[in-house]
Amino acid sequence: MSSNKRFSLTISQRIALLCVVLYMIISVSGFIIILYSLDKYNKSIIDESLGSYNKEIAEELHQVEEKSNAVSNTGLMATFNEYTSKIQCQKHRYFFHLFDARGNISHTPLSPLFKIFPQKFTLDIKHNTLKIIGSVKTLQLKISEIGNVATSRRLDGTNCYYVLTPYKSKTEELFFIISLYNTSDEIEFRNKVVNTLLFINIVAIALLLFFSNELAKIALIPLRQLTKEAKSIDFISNKRTLFVPNTNDEIQALTISLNTMLHNIDQSYEKSKRFTQDASHELRIPLTVILGNIELMEKFKDDADICQASLHDIKEETLKMKDMVNSLLTISRLEKNAEMIQTETIDIRSLLSGLSNEVSNLTGRTIEVHCKKGIVINSSQKLLLQCLRALLDNALKYSKQEIIIG
Repeated sequence: MSSNKRFSLTISQRIALLCVVLYMIISVSGFIIILYSLDKYNKSIIDESLGSYNKEIAEELHQVEEKSNAVSNTGLMATFNEYTSKIQCQKHRYFFHLFDARGNISHTPLSPLFKIFPQKFTLDIKHNTLKIIGSVKTLQLKISEIGNVATSRRLDGTNCYYVLTPYKSKTEELFFIISLYNTSDEIEFRNKVVNTLLFINIVAIALLLFFSNELAKIALIPLRQLTKEAKSIDFISNKRTLFVPNTNDEIQALTISLNTMLHNIDQSYEKSKRFTQDASHELRIPLTVILGNIELMEKFKDDADICQASLHDIKEETLKMKDMVNSLLTISRLEKNAEMIQTETIDIRSLLSGLSNEVSNLTGRTIEVHCKKGIVINSSQKLLLQCLRALLDNALKYSKQEIIIG
């Protein structure tokens, strides 16, 4: 024989889990807000840094061009390459390149872009987009204006952001300056923030789960005491109510409700007990009479008159017991279906007058009704008539005098 045990949690455990769920919702929301704010802050710093750096490069290239005697595109690229090799090593997180329209690029070995396009490439300019077509890969870059703040964009396949601006030499040659910013440090810092927040949240969840469970247990001590006290309730003894704490909270309201329920149960128990006692008492007399007559018949079984009289008495007592049992069953049904009884306003004088006339016509006995006018009650007329007929029936059986109802 096997039984399936359902997994269940105590109230304190449910409260602890609820606290953890609420904390996780709040912490995840805060986590997302922190990362979003950090990314947005880093992006604004990158935009400002690259915009200023790009503008600075353009101004310095203009000064280099003024000092140089180069007049051709090749000469300018050689001059720019020499300038690039001098300043590139000063800022390890910044890179820049100079393109010309023929697909030449300034030599910057440490740049991520140089690793993507180590060989010659072609350029395709459409609107505000510069397409760099290499032997292995093609990039599409957005062209911006030179300024202190620019909108940087991520360079595909790298951790770098870029700003691309056009530059015209004094010989009207078109060049493009691309400034790059390596965000590896920012990504590393961001990962450290994520790992730290995850560690803090895991520790916080474990502590919250433990302490909220313990605090919930402390808060539920009155409920456990109430449960223990309820188990000690015994209707046989005098312990039939629960102690009501003066706390003005849910425990007090629950205790009052339980006491009300116990009071109703106690009343039902007392009614049942009294009903049993009354029924036993009422049935004892007829049964005693029946038993006595049976013994009399056994003793005088040859006397026909005595046996006939005993049988008559047994029949009478049996009919009384039948009426008594029917009455008890009626009372039991009434108590069980008390809420289902349909009530109405009844004029007592009219009801008694009609009933007395009905019984008088059937029995020929005189029945007088002495009742004031205007007396009304709210009850079931059908059940009330049953009770009154039973009373009149007993009066007709056991009295030969005039019957007066008043």
